[in-house]
Amino acid sequence: MLFRSFALAVTRCSQSVIVLSDQDDVWLADKLARIAQVFEHDPHVSAVAGDLEIVAPKLQPTGRTQWQALGFDAAEQARLAGPSGFEVLLRRNVVTGAGFAFRTALRSQFEPIPGEYLHDEWIALIAAACGRLALIAEPTTLYRSHGAQQVGAGPTGVLQELAHARAKMGADRKSTRLNSSHLVISYAVFCLKK
Repeated sequence: MLFRSFALAVTRCSQSVIVLSDQDDVWLADKLARIAQVFEHDPHVSAVAGDLEIVAPKLQPTGRTQWQALGFDAAEQARLAGPSGFEVLLRRNVVTGAGFAFRTALRSQFEPIPGEYLHDEWIALIAAACGRLALIAEPTTLYRSHGAQQVGAGPTGVLQELAHARAKMGADRKSTRLNSSHLVISYAVFCLKK
């Protein structure tokens, strides 16, 4: 149901760039201007991903960002923003919808969104296969972390994060996702041939 609602919302967008928004997060004042600047500077950029400042439920700072929590370091960031972006995203998802924007023209390439992928994860894969991702290394959003979120930064300890990830991604989803790798690679080949 979530993916159908998301897909419907995206089809109704009429501007040249779509910026994803989670209902419980807070955009920093200059977020849209920074995203617009990236797209205006480079017409070959298909999507922009920004880091997120992780905050507690009442917006109290935690002292860490999403990319720090994921161990997404400068070297891997450079690979994602370069020609190896698709390969980076095939290995693991480091793009979070709350910090993500993409060109509206890309939507014809990523619809429909397969059920075994999170919408932001799928769109980022297709954006990297069909174009180039640009990164904004500084946080653009206050990303609320709490126990009720479906996907996210979750608890702060390593063991808690591992348990949180296992609970959120069951064995069935992992298996289905591995079996759908051919779909992702087919999309990449299709985009590269254009």
